Amino acid sequence: MPKHEWRGTELRFQKDQETWGKWVDLRGPPGSGSVAVLSSVETCAPIGVTTVKVGPLPISGHSVVACDSAGELVAADATNPAHRGAVLGLVADAYSPGDDAVVQTGYVLEHAGWTWAPGPVLVGLSGQLAQAPPAGALFAQVIGRALSSTRVLIDINPPITLA
Repeated sequence: MPKHEWRGTELRFQKDQETWGKWVDLRGPPGSGSVAVLSSVETCAPIGVTTVKVGPLPISGHSVVACDSAGELVAADATNPAHRGAVLGLVADAYSPGDDAVVQTGYVLEHAGWTWAPGPVLVGLSGQLAQAPPAGALFAQVIGRALSSTRVLIDINPPITLA
């Protein structure tokens, strides 16, 4: 993933070691009420795509996932100390144990059933996404930004230890 910086709803990418691209507001032009910039983001292929074998339990679609000690894919959980630093990305589809799951980062994921407030989205419990650390969380990890009530820009950040 290219180095990048957030400033509220604005995003910019590093071009080379000394220069940065311009800030782009992901909400679109002021007063437009739309997310005009996202048309270019959504048509791009995900920046990071990898295939990982699913571990012993099924994984639901739209889940945050991590690698376990055997190198297999499991639903990420902010209360599991083994998942700190092991989060890989999100899966758009559901998978059964033993399947080869497609894990992605750097793309916009949409789900009509979501009701996000604009802002950071974190690792929750059992693969769920959250907008606040769950009770008992040992780490907080931003995995993306809610761009609208139904769309999240997936962008995995390093974990922050809480306990």
